[in-house]
Amino acid sequence: MILLDILFDIFIAIYTSLGFGTPQHKINTKMDKLAKYSPELYNLYISDKDLFENDEKLSTLILKHPVKSKEDKEKLVDEIRNLLNINRNLINEK
Repeated sequence: MILLDILFDIFIAIYTSLGFGTPQHKINTKMDKLAKYSPELYNLYISDKDLFENDEKLSTLILKHPVKSKEDKEKLVDEIRNLLNINRNLINEK
C-alpha cells in the first residue's frame, strides 16, 4: 500500500511538473480549439498569453465555459471579444 502511495505521488508530481492540469495548460487547450472559429483571437492569444492567463475575469471565463459544440465555441469567442472590448474601452477612458 505504501508503494502504491509513493507511485501515485510520483505520477502526480510528474504530471503537474510537465504543466498538465494547470490553468495555463487548460486555457491553451481551449484557445487551440477556438482557433478554427476565430484565427484573429487565437493570434492575439499567442502574442499576449500573459493577458489571457493572468487577467482574472478573462481566464475564469475561458476556464469555466464549455467548448464541446460549435455553438459553445462561437459563444465563448463572442464573450471573449466583448470582455476585451470592455477592457479596451476602460483603458481608453483613463
